[in-house]
Amino acid sequence: MKFVLPLIFLLILSGAYIFLFITPNSVSNYELSYGQVQAGEIYRFFTYPFVHLSLDHLLKNVISLSLITLSVIILKTHFKDFSLIYLLAGSLAILPVWFIFKFTALGSSAAIYAMFGVISLESKKYELKPFYFLALISGVILFESLLNKSSESFFSFLSHFSGVIFGLVAIKVSEKIKQRLDSKKIGVLRSIKWKTKKKKLKLKPQ
Repeated sequence: MKFVLPLIFLLILSGAYIFLFITPNSVSNYELSYGQVQAGEIYRFFTYPFVHLSLDHLLKNVISLSLITLSVIILKTHFKDFSLIYLLAGSLAILPVWFIFKFTALGSSAAIYAMFGVISLESKKYELKPFYFLALISGVILFESLLNKSSESFFSFLSHFSGVIFGLVAIKVSEKIKQRLDSKKIGVLRSIKWKTKKKKLKLKPQ
């Protein structure tokens, strides 16, 4: 039943995207605009990943999220990694670039590309080479930017690439944390086992 939580997550996010899309003035009210943030609307850092500019934009991201969810289920990625990285990437991945260029941002593309980065590393479970996945993702990002040579395309390129990097770093950090926790658990178990053994030796009749 490990597929249940990812599917529920997919349905909740898709529902939120659709609800905000049909809500009047959602883009102007929730997009990440530098001027509005300077005016004190800090909430935009958390709302902009949930709004989409057009129906095409919305459908592309919902379909991508569906494919990612399917991949996560097949690769048996931990739900905590999937949900936490996706949500954090949606709000945080583009911020270094955004603070430099001060462009208007909206949509969940950075979160989606972050998960592509995660999936590329998770593919090692099936002895597949992450390099090929990363090369394919990079090629898609580059191809999209070449199709449209506007400034918006440039910012989309930066956002998508930032998402991939965020996902790669996040899953690596998650793996390191799990390794440390596992080693601590092993250390605690060994300590308990040793203390139990000592007690048994003390209780053993001479």
